[in-house]
Amino acid sequence: MSSRVKEEMRKNLVRKIKAGEELFPGIIGFEDPSFPRWKTRSSPARTSSCLGERGQAKSRLIRSLRALLDKQSR
Repeated sequence: MSSRVKEEMRKNLVRKIKAGEELFPGIIGFEDPSFPRWKTRSSPARTSSCLGERGQAKSRLIRSLRALLDKQSR
């Protein structure tokens, strides 16, 4: 992921947090700091993996990250 995309996503995430918006609609319990109980890891190839138990909304969360991009970037 390029730094520009990371910065854009971070900026939009911070804006949503400050505005009190729901961060990841459809994922129940994400506001609980103990959820999700999974790990992320990056590799030198600039890819990421999400590891965790079944049913913790890993795929849904990854798909919803697209909402953190500006409309012209989607």
